[in-house]
Amino acid sequence: MPRQGLAQDRHAPGDERVDQSSVAQARAVSDPAVQIDAALRRLGGYQSIYVPQFTFNGYRIDAAVIDLRTRWVRGFEIKLSRGDYRRDEKWTLYTTFCSSLSIVCPEGVVPAEEVQAPLGLLWVKADGTLRWVKKPKRFQHRESLAWLWTYVQVLEYQLPRLQYQAEELRRQLRWMEAEGKVGR
Repeated sequence: MPRQGLAQDRHAPGDERVDQSSVAQARAVSDPAVQIDAALRRLGGYQSIYVPQFTFNGYRIDAAVIDLRTRWVRGFEIKLSRGDYRRDEKWTLYTTFCSSLSIVCPEGVVPAEEVQAPLGLLWVKADGTLRWVKKPKRFQHRESLAWLWTYVQVLEYQLPRLQYQAEELRRQLRWMEAEGKVGR
């Protein structure tokens, strides 16, 4: 009998899903892009909206965190290699809709001395924690009417997506309740 068959015989029915889940989790931890995405999701907190691959007025940024409390739209460009960082020169295009912009990369990929103000630099460590190497400078002053108008446009652009996500969560909850997987 092959080795794989022996391993499967030792497990109770249903344990294979747990093993597959463990493999998927291990892959996610070792995949820098997945790790960076998870770290940025945590960055915003509950008064923020995390938007991966945010597009506004035809410009696409890797991620944005819309802070509802401070009215900031913090932009993030994810760089997995130093070469990717050096080739990319579209930073100035994001100043029209971002309050600030930071480069996010695995720890040490982009050296701090290569990142010029007003950009920030955020390293994601191997354990998934964040380290601000350079804080970004603000492009926009949130008190100005021009910025307030841009901020409202950004929110209006995101509302349909947020409504769709909320409805999907409601559907999942109803399904889980019907299956008896969650109580009311």
